[in-house]
Amino acid sequence: MLTTYYPTVDQTRQDFIVEIEGLVEQIIADLEELRVQLTDGAARRRLLADLFRRTHSLKGSAAAINLEPANRIAHALEHRIAEVNAGRAVLNREVLGVMEEAVDLLVKSFSPRVSRELEAAIESSIESLREIGKAQPESVRANCEFTIANLPPNIRESLTESQRHHLSQAVSEQSELFIVSSVFDLADFDQQVYQLKARLEELGEVVSTHPNLDPTQPDRIEFRLLFLSKRGSLALASEFNLVEMTPVSTGARGEREVNEDVRDSQPASLSVRVELDKIQTLRRLANDVATITFDVLEPSTSKAAAELAGNSSEKAIDRIRAGFREIDRTIASFLLVRADGILKRAERAGRAAARLTGKEILFETAGAELLLDKYLSEALASPLVHLVRNAVDHGIENASDRGRLGKSPSGTIRIEASRETDQLVIRVSDDGRGIDPELVSVAAAKAGLIEAGVELDLEESLSLLFKSGFSTAGSVSTTSGRGIGLDVVETAVQKIGGKIRVVSEPGFGSTFEPGSCALWN
Repeated sequence: MLTTYYPTVDQTRQDFIVEIEGLVEQIIADLEELRVQLTDGAARRRLLADLFRRTHSLKGSAAAINLEPANRIAHALEHRIAEVNAGRAVLNREVLGVMEEAVDLLVKSFSPRVSRELEAAIESSIESLREIGKAQPESVRANCEFTIANLPPNIRESLTESQRHHLSQAVSEQSELFIVSSVFDLADFDQQVYQLKARLEELGEVVSTHPNLDPTQPDRIEFRLLFLSKRGSLALASEFNLVEMTPVSTGARGEREVNEDVRDSQPASLSVRVELDKIQTLRRLANDVATITFDVLEPSTSKAAAELAGNSSEKAIDRIRAGFREIDRTIASFLLVRADGILKRAERAGRAAARLTGKEILFETAGAELLLDKYLSEALASPLVHLVRNAVDHGIENASDRGRLGKSPSGTIRIEASRETDQLVIRVSDDGRGIDPELVSVAAAKAGLIEAGVELDLEESLSLLFKSGFSTAGSVSTTSGRGIGLDVVETAVQKIGGKIRVVSEPGFGSTFEPGSCALWN
């Protein structure tokens, strides 16, 4: 990722730099995901909250080590996000473009010396962040005020401007508002409130939390939460038994104007979707197995008597076993997800890394339609992201080096998932420098792993790359030089019963396969 050199930097400053680089990577990923989730109100608000928190942290870290230009950009970006959250500005693709340009300049501002041209570009970007956007439509604001007027006075008066805007957006998206009330023991209320919020956020959005102490119950504390959902009162009532859920009127559900980027927003799916025919199949299988089982257990029935008379009880038991196996396969199919989830996640991480390193890289993906177990997908996500970042950082050369080697200025990284018999194979390939045994030998000698002057061959070099703590990076960046290397990938893949394979040709690229594991757990 981004490698920043400071010749006389102490460890504390270096720690801040590492933290800043990580935050920038996350901010870039958030902005890219916002483009995808722009029309999903709940997802958009969640991403904006993450973006605001990370930008605020970046601003503080930059100020702590006197990265003044980065601090100013972060402050302007934070202010723009706050304006959107408060309803004083809209969020659309034009605004996102200005935010992305600001982050690009923030990365460039990490240089110890900022040129006049860069300083002018930074000032222009900050000015654009201040001016872009427009006020919230009045009809939405009116619906918000109607809703807030129906809240209890102590809740209404404690709402921040951002929370008021949150309500106005959700109401315009046809969400219902509830006051969720529950009483907890004072000794462990924090854990109980956390669990309640987590459950609520699976079904909607928590806007605010309002504690209240009752002098008559000194060992108890009441919490009321403002909660938004599209599930409806009856559906929610079945989910919660120990809390009181009171609907709040949000006014007429007629025309409610919102900005053009969210007018057609749909409710986010917070549940696993299962096709109706799969549920019907499962129900039929369960009924079949139950019928056969009852026939075996109750031989007095005519059907069972006929089977047993023909010495076919063993066949009936075999049918029961087969039925349960089919039920298991059907349930397992509910957990299958498309591979495009982890492929897109890895691609986003790669694009963020490429932006930070200033490299031109074309990303290709294949195998998005492949179905795999959800838990297997989650287990592979982190190793895959690590390999893609590694390819960006170590594999692809910069444009000038590629030019000298007769390569195109833009490198290519291909991320693919495929099925070979019942095995899943994931590949990350690049057309970069490949694994250079000479470079690995020098790094290994410097680390004291081999004697100076010893030259490893390609196979020995590949083996050494997976040794814990070994790195060929010459400096610390967000992905390199911290002793967290390919051994992490290998360990994660081995935990799910897989193995990793590497093919490399010096000067022409490398292919890593963190797969060859069972397609379904």
